[in-house]
Amino acid sequence: MTRAACAIAITLQSALLTACTEARPQAAPAVPVSAMTVGVRPVSNTEARRAYDRYLRLGDRTYAGLALEISRARPEPFPPGDVRFVIPRPLPGSPRWFLASTVRTQLIFQETRAGWRVVAGSATPAGYRLPEPALDPDGHAMALDEHTTGLYATPRQVAHAHAISLASMHLHPQARAVLAPGTHTSDAARDLQAEQALTRGQWALSITTHDLPALYALRTKDGGALTWYGIRETQTYTPVADPHTAIRFSRPVLAALSRGRAFASRAVIKAAGSFVAVIPPAGATAKAAVAGGWYATTSINGS
Repeated sequence: MTRAACAIAITLQSALLTACTEARPQAAPAVPVSAMTVGVRPVSNTEARRAYDRYLRLGDRTYAGLALEISRARPEPFPPGDVRFVIPRPLPGSPRWFLASTVRTQLIFQETRAGWRVVAGSATPAGYRLPEPALDPDGHAMALDEHTTGLYATPRQVAHAHAISLASMHLHPQARAVLAPGTHTSDAARDLQAEQALTRGQWALSITTHDLPALYALRTKDGGALTWYGIRETQTYTPVADPHTAIRFSRPVLAALSRGRAFASRAVIKAAGSFVAVIPPAGATAKAAVAGGWYATTSINGS
């Protein structure tokens, strides 16, 4: 489930996209490797229920890693409801984890030395149902490695394509070849393009993203897969005209984080997201689709 994260950057002024080709230090996995416990048997329903009930009592105090970071910036109301536990058999050498799913929300719990922690989450649109995970005769789901083949794209390729989509405003061919248009791809790009248009060409926007090492994937009944992954994003605005008007952000989240401040020479916005994607089986005509997410702008700084 881990690999060196790869950073992608695009500078809109020059329309050049670059991707890293070698390992480089990046953010830690959702739970530090030293804190993981390696599973040898599937989680029991009793264990899953106990972990979920603790989450209902303690809320974000049960979060870890990226999920904790996102929750601090954007507390997501994952309401209690009729929960279903999907419990995969652990991959060799990997920690135990399970999915707790309600009608519109999904939480990934992972076992650590500190106990069970929520490490990823997503919310899907009203009326949308994720594909059903495939179950073995014992009722256990099939966890997939990040490089599992036999799919339209591997889980890692999908996560990486989504990072490229965010960095390129869904213009890069690699992103468009793997991912279908939607809320978290083409629609997100249009929103950002509209925000940048407000600068009237006086500011350039550079976006850097990387998909995180931790990834959770399940085989679905149709032979495809569901995969949860995280992405970090940095948007940097710099002036390209002199004189230029100071930049001020109008979107409510950005306006609140910046406290209405105007930036004269530089503005840096940091964000993070946890997403779920649906991957069709190999040979399918449909592309992979980012079906849901939990995204938050975590900070804005500059001068």
